[in-house]
Amino acid sequence: MEDLKNKQWVVPAIRHIHELLKQNDYPTFKRNDMNLISLLVDGNDLILYLIQSLTTCQQDVWEKTEGEVKIDTLVDGRFTYEESIKSHLDLLSFLLKKGNMFLILRRAEELWDVLVTHEKWSPFTREIGLDWFIGNVDELNAETRMALFKNRISKFNFNKSYQCYKLYFEHCEIKYRQSNAYSITGKIDSTKLENARLRARLAQLEEENSQLK
Repeated sequence: MEDLKNKQWVVPAIRHIHELLKQNDYPTFKRNDMNLISLLVDGNDLILYLIQSLTTCQQDVWEKTEGEVKIDTLVDGRFTYEESIKSHLDLLSFLLKKGNMFLILRRAEELWDVLVTHEKWSPFTREIGLDWFIGNVDELNAETRMALFKNRISKFNFNKSYQCYKLYFEHCEIKYRQSNAYSITGKIDSTKLENARLRARLAQLEEENSQLK
């Protein structure tokens, strides 16, 4: 943990933590049990450190290459940029899945900003970020998915975001239908208009996506 906090030997530190957790792996942890994952996440803010480490890695590689970032760019003379990004995200996925926990909204937005919309982004980072949010949609609870879609995904204008947009829109639409019966009339009308606007955007992205094939 200290190597990760101090931003030294980052990839080896992350891999060591990941392997350590695998050795203590159970099918799933009970949500209220004290275990190694909860100790790392709740007691040491490991998820926060992973996201901060991703940010630092991205900035360092950008400055080192003057914006010409490639997946095989060496981060510390030994590990490539691709290996570094994937090591961070693989551990994050493992923590959420095996720890039986959800990624909170603030962390989800921070991760989206780092991987997808950061000013020092690279095409590879953006693509792997979208793939992560698609593959880990179940590691966000319904409220977080809706808020992330509204605050980030629906505002992102990029053709390759189609699959991500579609997935989160469908999840939000299900939630909308479930809560629709409990809304007052004025709120229903407003929500329907917003839902129609988002669906129109989905149709536009779908058309743009089909033209790329």
